[in-house]
Amino acid sequence: MAAEVYPEYQKSLKAFNAVDFDDILLYSEKLLSEHEAVRQSFRQQFRYIMVDEYQDTNEAQYRILRHLTGAERNLCVVGDDDQSIYAWRGANPGNILDFEKDFPGAKVVKLESNYRSTGNILAAANGLIANNKARKDKVLRAMAGDGEPLVHVSCYDEEEEAQHVITHIRNALYNREAVYSDFAILYRTNVQSRVFEEQLRYEDIPYVLIGGQQFFDRKEVKDLLAYLRVILNRSDEINLLRILNYPRRGIGPTSADRLIRASAERNCPLWDVLDDPSGVELEPRVRDAISRFVGLLQNYRQRFRTSSGLAALLRQLVTDLDIEGELHRTLNDPDRARKRMEFVEDVVSAMANYEEREGKPSLLGFLEKVSLLDDEDSDSDDKEKKLQQDAVVLMSLHSSKGLEFDHVFLVGVEEEFLPHTKSISEEMDIDEERRLCYVGITRARKTLTLSSCEQRRKFGKMLQRVPSR
Repeated sequence: MAAEVYPEYQKSLKAFNAVDFDDILLYSEKLLSEHEAVRQSFRQQFRYIMVDEYQDTNEAQYRILRHLTGAERNLCVVGDDDQSIYAWRGANPGNILDFEKDFPGAKVVKLESNYRSTGNILAAANGLIANNKARKDKVLRAMAGDGEPLVHVSCYDEEEEAQHVITHIRNALYNREAVYSDFAILYRTNVQSRVFEEQLRYEDIPYVLIGGQQFFDRKEVKDLLAYLRVILNRSDEINLLRILNYPRRGIGPTSADRLIRASAERNCPLWDVLDDPSGVELEPRVRDAISRFVGLLQNYRQRFRTSSGLAALLRQLVTDLDIEGELHRTLNDPDRARKRMEFVEDVVSAMANYEEREGKPSLLGFLEKVSLLDDEDSDSDDKEKKLQQDAVVLMSLHSSKGLEFDHVFLVGVEEEFLPHTKSISEEMDIDEERRLCYVGITRARKTLTLSSCEQRRKFGKMLQRVPSR
């Protein structure tokens, strides 16, 4: 797919006399490598070069740097190979590991005194990262004393894990030992945020989500909830229109417009027109699609009224709608489709958790709970503004790089989360997963709590979990 699209994409860029970010790097490197005069001009203009976060440079940036450093080699780079966590976007830790070989005679200055974390936190970080073979030898030393010991909590499931974290935060606030913004909850994948968002909102604890959408703001989540709202209330025309052609069933904009007009002319709800579209100018295939759509909703309306297994019903609805197939068809990217499907599965898990908590669970009760979680407007996407608020911070390990908090909860420390499934099943670099964990550990100033679960829900079913290696 990419091989077919890329040449057309490049043609379009050229037609608009435009370049993207990658092109800026590639064309700059090409210009410097092929034109001696240009290379010399820039070398004279920039006699001293400094590079920060050198461990995150990619191949093109490395080559540009080589072109810019002439015989004088007045080059200074700063970086930590143990924090190289962006291989997925082209970063090459080999650039910093091979620095002395690339620039013979370079002086290496190790900055091993750490003024952020306590000794116990750094001992854990040092012990973890020492398992990576390809790295610069260094040991961080704490300037702030040993501090409190690390804590590992083994929880029954993700609900108990979230409750433990929120209880700890509540107690600290009650004892006036901290403020909300002193706490960060870090996780490997964004799909893990949902249960913490739920618990924080239930407990009326302010929080900000960095580097990802709030769970109930995601399109695929809203689409599935729209089905449930229409099953409960057929007069909910906003959600009815949202799902009318999702997944795609051949009811296009023209047909939808005719149905809406018929609703206005008859002075009746849109559902009534769908139930009896006679008199509306529609093709036979569209009529068939509407009939199947109405039949599906009526069937599930009856089943949700009479069945006690809400999560099982929702799982069957997802299967009948073939949402996974729709995601793969529309995204044309198996990885993105799989990630989106994880959020759909997590809605089923949320309903299963609701069923366990409530004495008399119902579809109405579940949607009322969700409405409480979905009522608030999304915060600004501005990371700096979010971090200035007095609120608990939720973020992925990748987003946490460069930040620090008094109290850190590193959650989901389990196989298939950390290290991620991809690093295990696709023979990716397990060392990068270890570096990612190292980054998470070293975000903590005073306390670090790691947690794992014995089992987790996936698509509403409990699956056994294994603690991270």
